[in-house]
Amino acid sequence: MAIGTDLPPELDAVGRALVGRVLPNLNLLADLIHADVLLYARPDDQVALLAHARPEPVPSVYLHDLTGRRLRQEQAPAVSRLLFQHKPRHQVQGAVVGGVPIVREIFAIHDANKRVVAALAIETAVIEHERQRRRSALFRRAMARVRDLVIEGRLDGGQNVGRLGVHDGMMVIDSGGEIKYVTAVAEGLYRLLGYADSLVNTQLSELDTNEYVAFRAIETATCLEQRVTEQDRIWIKKAVPLLPAESRGWLSRLAGRSRQPTGAIIIIQDVTDEHRKEQELRVKSAMIQEIHHRVKNNLQTISALLRLQARRADSPEVAEILKQTVSRILSVAVVHEFLSKDESSIINIHEVSNRILQEVTHGTLDPTKRITLSLEGAKQFLLPAQQATSCALIINELLQNAVEHGYDGRTEGAITVRLLQTDDSMSVEIEDDGRGLPPGFDPQRGGLGLQIVRTLVREDLKGQLQLENGAGRRVGGSRPDRGADRAGPAPDGLLGPRVCRRGPRRWGHGLYRQAVRGGPARAGYRGRACALSGVLHRREGARRHTRSAPDSQGGRTRQRGPDGQPGPQRGRGIPSDSEAQHEQPQDDARSGRGDPSNPRHRTLTSCQLSAIRRLRLL
Repeated sequence: MAIGTDLPPELDAVGRALVGRVLPNLNLLADLIHADVLLYARPDDQVALLAHARPEPVPSVYLHDLTGRRLRQEQAPAVSRLLFQHKPRHQVQGAVVGGVPIVREIFAIHDANKRVVAALAIETAVIEHERQRRRSALFRRAMARVRDLVIEGRLDGGQNVGRLGVHDGMMVIDSGGEIKYVTAVAEGLYRLLGYADSLVNTQLSELDTNEYVAFRAIETATCLEQRVTEQDRIWIKKAVPLLPAESRGWLSRLAGRSRQPTGAIIIIQDVTDEHRKEQELRVKSAMIQEIHHRVKNNLQTISALLRLQARRADSPEVAEILKQTVSRILSVAVVHEFLSKDESSIINIHEVSNRILQEVTHGTLDPTKRITLSLEGAKQFLLPAQQATSCALIINELLQNAVEHGYDGRTEGAITVRLLQTDDSMSVEIEDDGRGLPPGFDPQRGGLGLQIVRTLVREDLKGQLQLENGAGRRVGGSRPDRGADRAGPAPDGLLGPRVCRRGPRRWGHGLYRQAVRGGPARAGYRGRACALSGVLHRREGARRHTRSAPDSQGGRTRQRGPDGQPGPQRGRGIPSDSEAQHEQPQDDARSGRGDPSNPRHRTLTSCQLSAIRRLRLL
C-alpha cells in the first residue's frame, strides 16, 4: 500500500499526526476484516483517496489500486458530507462495484476536539459480509475493536506484521492468556502437534508451545510477529493487542487503564512447506554454482595444457591454431565464472564483454601497437546462460579477428564493442578503423572463425549476421528480444542475444555493401563490416482474471463471489443513486468502471436492498 497523495495542507500538526498513525495499520485491518479499506481526505474542494488497502485472504472488489485518485464532491456524496459538513456519524449503504454488490461503511476520523480530519470507508462484498456475520459474536467484537483502534490511531506496530493468508488460523485470548475463540484452521494446526481436544477455555501457558509473542504483545500493547519452530513445523505467529475503549474519566486516564490490553488476536501461519522448498532450492543452487566453478577450473586447466603444447609446437601454424583455441575456451570459462558467483541463470553480457576485452588486451594484442579496445552501450544486457555462452564466443572470435587481421602494417587504431537494445531487438556491434575486406570476399566461405560465428548466430541465437564496409569494418549481430531481459530471469531459450561486431579486415578495399544489402556499391569505402541482426517480437496481451461467468439467461455475464457462486443479477432500468456514484473512479475502458452512466456502475436495486435487509445485512 502506497500513499499516492500528500496530506492536505488544511490539516494541522495534530491532524497530520493522527492520519500518520492510521496509515500504517490499514493493510492489517483489511486482512483481518476481509474488506477493502479506503482512506479519504479533503484537499481544497475535492475528495482525495490517500490510501487503498486491499485484502490478501479474499479477492478485492476492485481490479486495480485506487490510491491517489481525486473525486468531485458529487462523485462521493456520502464521504463529502462527512468531510465538508463535519457530520461524524457512522454511515452504512449498499452499492454495486463492477457488478458485485457490496456493503459500504464510512467512519469519521476525528481528533480530540471532534474535528473531522479524514474518512475511512470499509467496502465488503455482500457474500463475504454474510459469511463474517455468521461467525462467533466474540470474534466479531474482536474485529470491531481492532477497527476502532485503527480509526482512533491507537494501534501500534501494524506495519511490522506481515500480510495474512487464506489458510492462517486465528485465536482470541483474554489478558490472562485464556483462549476464548479458536478457528478450525488453528485447531487443525495444533492437532498436528498432538492437541486433539478443543482449545477453548485452555490457558496458553498450559500448552507445550512457544507463546512468547502473545504475552509480549499484551505487555507492550504493540503488534508483534515471531517465527517459531514447533516440533517439525515452522510457524509465523502474529499478535494484535486489543485495547479497551478509551475512558473519559480523569481517574481512569490517570491510572493508565485505557492502555492496558484486555486480550489479543493471535494469527498462526504454517510456513513449513515453503521453508523446506527454500532449503531445497538453496542446496540445488549451491550445487549448480559448484558445478560451474569446477567447469571453469577444468577449462582453465585445458587452456594451460594447450598453451604448453603451443610453446612446444614446431610449426608456427599449429602454434597459432592452439592459441586461438585457448582464447575460445577462455571466453566460455568467463561465462561459467559468472554463473559460479551468482545464483541467477541470467548473465550480464556487459560484464562478460569487459572480461573478454581484458583477455584480448593481455593475451592477443601486440604490445608494440597502440590499439585501444572500448565498450559502449547498455549497462544491463541480460541473456540466459546458453545464449550468453554463444554471445561470448562470438564477441571473442570477432575481436580476435579484428586484432589479428585488421591492423597489418599499422601501429595504432581503435576497436569498439557496442551493446544496443531496443523494445523489440538486441544487438552487439564490433567496429574498428583498420583495413577492410578484400575485393571479392565471400562471407559464406570464410575461415573457421567466421564459420563459428555464423553457426552460433543462426542456430543458437536465431539472429542474423551482417557485414558492412566503411571507414574500417563493422561486424554486427542482432537477435529478436521478447522483453524477458527487462522483466527478470527467464528460462534458457526464451531470450537470445543480439550480437553485432564491427572490425576491419586485412584485405584492403572492399565493395561488400552491394553484395550483402543489395544496395548500390560505393567506391572509396575501405574496410569491411559484419553485422548480426535479428528481431524477436514481443508478445503482448496478458489474460485478465475476472470473477465472471456466462449466464444462461440471454448470454449475459454474472459476477461470481469469492466462493465461486454467481452473485445477484443486476437490475435493469433502475436509475443510479447519487449516494454510490464513486465506487471505482478509475478509467477502465474494458470494464466501464468509473463511469456513473455505465449500467455496470449502479447502486443496489430496491429488490436487492429488500433482500439484504431481510438477511439482516444492513
